[in-house]
Amino acid sequence: MITLTRKQIRTARSLLRRTLGLRSRNDQTPVEIAVTAEGTSVRAASQKFAIEYLFPGNPTIETIILPYATLVECEGTRQDPVRVHTAKDQVVLQWEEKGFPQCIWTVAKSASNFPARPEEMQENPSSLLTTLTEAVAITSKESSRFALDCLRLRGHDGQLAATDGRQALVQAGFDFPWEEGLLIPACSGLTAKEFLNEKPVRMGKTEDWVAIQSGPCTIWCRIDQQRRFPDIDRITPKESETSTTLTLTDHDASFLHSALSRLPGTEEYNAPITLDLSENPILRARSTSHPTTELLLCQSTYIGEKLRCCTNRLYLARAIELGFRSFRLKGVNSPILCHKNSKTYFWAPLDQSGVLPPEENSLQIESAPPKLTATNAA
Repeated sequence: MITLTRKQIRTARSLLRRTLGLRSRNDQTPVEIAVTAEGTSVRAASQKFAIEYLFPGNPTIETIILPYATLVECEGTRQDPVRVHTAKDQVVLQWEEKGFPQCIWTVAKSASNFPARPEEMQENPSSLLTTLTEAVAITSKESSRFALDCLRLRGHDGQLAATDGRQALVQAGFDFPWEEGLLIPACSGLTAKEFLNEKPVRMGKTEDWVAIQSGPCTIWCRIDQQRRFPDIDRITPKESETSTTLTLTDHDASFLHSALSRLPGTEEYNAPITLDLSENPILRARSTSHPTTELLLCQSTYIGEKLRCCTNRLYLARAIELGFRSFRLKGVNSPILCHKNSKTYFWAPLDQSGVLPPEENSLQIESAPPKLTATNAA
């Protein structure tokens, strides 16, 4: 007999769903619950991903395989025990629900092929989890000739890169136990709160899989050995070639991030917004149903050539979320570049036919709080 709590089953089931992309509560994917010397593991695999979560253990070595849908039935938020055992070719789960005994009988499943654990696992700081989360959000959901739905993990410089063809995130300085660049599919399980913690991250590879371990959970991603990744190194803008730099204060960055989604045109295709650096820094937007609105970034500055360009406000908001405060431009048609320490983010501007010129009667909103004078202070 194997015993897990309903809360433990809930944790494992949530990670299985996100990692393997299980959308149906009735999914019959085989889930293996195994008691080993290390503890009680709950694990399952698909063609692209595999996951194992290790809980503190049961006393008896045993393995039981049951369908994913069964976990949905018995999970919960409390620590009530769920007892799992076999009876001939059946799996039996027993627990209590508000004092009433509950029991499920289900057909035992055959084990799926599960990837081996790498012989070498290299330790990385927990900040790698943050970068993985950011990188997964950058990728495209659609597969194409280029592996835009993948992350590239390059060993010789410890670089992690992701792009959807319109924006790209690159961060170096990690320690991967291989030299080449490996492509792995972006996995939602890597962004799950149950996977994120402050402990070091361990990574390793086999011939076909990259394994990423965070605390008690390990996720395997199958290496994509067929497709190519865009030449990020070649297309990354060079700071030395930019001609204009906008620098936001923390106050203006917070103000701008909060205001961007409320400006006119948010629901339009590419969510366009005009960045005007001809005088003071201004963001300008409008829609068919709302007049032109301007955000005046009163505490921020720019240096270099004057320009007006059109960009997707979602990328500007993402750059702020990533912690960037400086934005470098080379004219109005080249990618907008953000770089700080070992992290780089850049994106392509929109067609300049969408640039909005100043209007006399536009609605203006200032970022700076009103100054307190002697008159209104009294």
